[in-house]
Amino acid sequence: MEYHKSFYVEELQMSERIVVIVGPSGAGKTKHSAALEKRLNTKKVISGTTRDPRPGEVNGVDYYFFSRVEFVEAARRGEFVENAEVHGHLYGTLRDDLDSMLATGALVLLVVDIQGVESIARIYPEAQTFFITAPKEDLIRRINERDISEEKKQERIAKLDDELLDIHNPFIKHGIRNSDNDDPEDVVQKICDIIVARVGPTALREEA
Repeated sequence: MEYHKSFYVEELQMSERIVVIVGPSGAGKTKHSAALEKRLNTKKVISGTTRDPRPGEVNGVDYYFFSRVEFVEAARRGEFVENAEVHGHLYGTLRDDLDSMLATGALVLLVVDIQGVESIARIYPEAQTFFITAPKEDLIRRINERDISEEKKQERIAKLDDELLDIHNPFIKHGIRNSDNDDPEDVVQKICDIIVARVGPTALREEA
């Protein structure tokens, strides 16, 4: 009985080392997760996706790029902890990547959509979930500055109202504001402070 109790506690402690970033289009999820990687003793799980690479993105570094057929087959084989369709593209977190990174003892950083947050939080209830948000007008400006088609821009803008409401999802533990008037360094620091308060100073890189 004691063995099962200690195993459960260990699983909860592993959950605390999972940091999940979510937010609407244009919130700055990718930029801030990159900044967190530099400050925290963390490893970022590379998501799989069926969308086309953006300029400068590298397969196996920024994302694993799948064809839709390849992705569906991988999902059928149970290779994803979570997967969902977002803006017409499939995204997912590879189970082997997540498990191997947790085994190293480092923090694990995930950038997912709200469906992914729900799936991960059900498996790892102590995961630290952060919703990065901003005023709608800031999000619209950022989306319009992206190097994507006008059709895709309008698709993302049309979904903003619903995406902004996701901050009230019960699986979201922390809301972080990232408006055009906020200092990006302060945004990242707020997230770091919350993580360190939960996990301890070992969450920080030695040079941070």
